[in-house]
Amino acid sequence: MYSEGIHIPERFERAVTLHLLKNKIADGSVINPPLILGIDGLPGTGKTFQCKKVLEKLDYSIITITGSELEDKNAGEPAELIREKYIDANYKLKTQTTKGVALIFDDLDVFIGDWGNNVQYTVNRQFVFGELMALTDNPYYVGDQQTERIPIIVTGNDFTKLYEPLTRPGRFERFTWIPKNEEIIDIATAILNFADRSLVKKLTLALIDIYQKKGHKVIPISFFSHLKATIIDDAIWEYYKQNPSLDRVNSEEFKEYFLNLFNNSNFSEMLINKASHLSKQTQFDSHFRG
Repeated sequence: MYSEGIHIPERFERAVTLHLLKNKIADGSVINPPLILGIDGLPGTGKTFQCKKVLEKLDYSIITITGSELEDKNAGEPAELIREKYIDANYKLKTQTTKGVALIFDDLDVFIGDWGNNVQYTVNRQFVFGELMALTDNPYYVGDQQTERIPIIVTGNDFTKLYEPLTRPGRFERFTWIPKNEEIIDIATAILNFADRSLVKKLTLALIDIYQKKGHKVIPISFFSHLKATIIDDAIWEYYKQNPSLDRVNSEEFKEYFLNLFNNSNFSEMLINKASHLSKQTQFDSHFRG
């Protein structure tokens, strides 16, 4: 799946699309798939971002619940929030012209996972898990209302921290996202869409080697977005130095100036050097910490 500056690997798109399709044709008896798709993997690999892009492509409305919204000093509030969001999704399903509605829980394990001594508001954690299990067991009747089935997608880094009964088959389908080298090259090529694919491939394989030597399993996709932003920043600064007046800054002129950079025989070396420099910065390990 390609669009402007974005590539979603087929393997990822398939997992999300199948989850939506199965829940769309579910009848609660013969066809009764898990209501929740859990996508886990290392931080910075684009799990939530790619989910939203697939949903947008399929013309689905998205209701997002962040993990931080599930923290509350008042007992029962987060569970009530989940019910309200599910009912709201049903209202949108009936009143909007989109093909469907989905709930996304972002970084669920970070906020309600069992992290030992760091766990807080234990009662709310129990209520949230209880509410999610109630939805998976009967998605057709929530609170005091009859409802349609609304697919739920949760993202996280370590689902072993979640309450095990919630993640059992039948309630929860797990898809672990670890992008392969060729998938990373495709994603990087879409992000760095001003550069030749062969150059991006060479760059990506070199970076993968650097990160593996650091002990990481995969390079974060967010690295390439940061690299692109850095290159554009540098280009804007150089352009400004040649035209040192904000009144003279012109978007079309800059675009032409920016594109001309890639015809420079030194561009390939510059891109690789810039990427290598960024990969060695201590701050860049933060991409693996979520």
